[in-house]
Amino acid sequence: MSLVSVKNLHVVFRKNDAPIIRGITFELDEHERLAIIGESGSGKSMTALSLLSLLPSTMKASGVVEVAGVDMMHADERTRNAIRGKTLAIVYQEPLTALDPLMRVGKQIAEPVRLHQHLKGNDLTEEVLSLLQKVRLDDGERIARAFPHELSGGQRQRVAIAMALACKPRILIADEPTTALDVTIQKGILELLDSLVESEKMSLLFITHDISIAKQISQRMIIMQHGVIVEQGQTQSVVNNPQHAYTRQLFEAARECAAIPFETKERLYG
Repeated sequence: MSLVSVKNLHVVFRKNDAPIIRGITFELDEHERLAIIGESGSGKSMTALSLLSLLPSTMKASGVVEVAGVDMMHADERTRNAIRGKTLAIVYQEPLTALDPLMRVGKQIAEPVRLHQHLKGNDLTEEVLSLLQKVRLDDGERIARAFPHELSGGQRQRVAIAMALACKPRILIADEPTTALDVTIQKGILELLDSLVESEKMSLLFITHDISIAKQISQRMIIMQHGVIVEQGQTQSVVNNPQHAYTRQLFEAARECAAIPFETKERLYG
């Protein structure tokens, strides 16, 4: 059963109709793990924002975007807000900018729980601590009292994941969730996401430029270039027999990157 159905989605700049996404079509099934892969500017993140109806005001979309049977293109804002968080949640690439720097972490996690689950008092506090424990932040009380800048990058990303899980969504979008992290932290975040998607029985839309990560976490993958889907299929099938030249180039780049010694990657990117 398809939880997300996208048909002929176009996204353009309002000012000059310059295209960003050019008529893409795909579906995400219940309990499926789908990766969208492509370089910066390929339209990956704009696709995710289209699902949430959260495109910047400088852009406009056309086509069909249905999430759990709701037409997100034409629904009113109250209906969209009911979908966001409870049915469809997102973990952004950079947790420091996704979190409010002036609000304690516990209050930020509590806000969607209070709005969607209507908890308060001790019940709300216990749910916040439970969510922090679920994302493997054991010192929950200290974390909840902290401001985002007082946490490490890995801790902030775990907090962002806890916020996304707060309303028990059916679909989780992870928009390059490890890109802003030290290479030594990335593995732990990926393992956490993998475990949570399994235990919470969610569908996953994983957005990345790193095809080696997509191979690890997805059942099916979509390759995007210049706002167009150039290839899609079962992950193992695409990995074993890529059909498009761009897909083959991505695999070659991944192989070259894998050949770089870990110490060199630490020096360059760590």
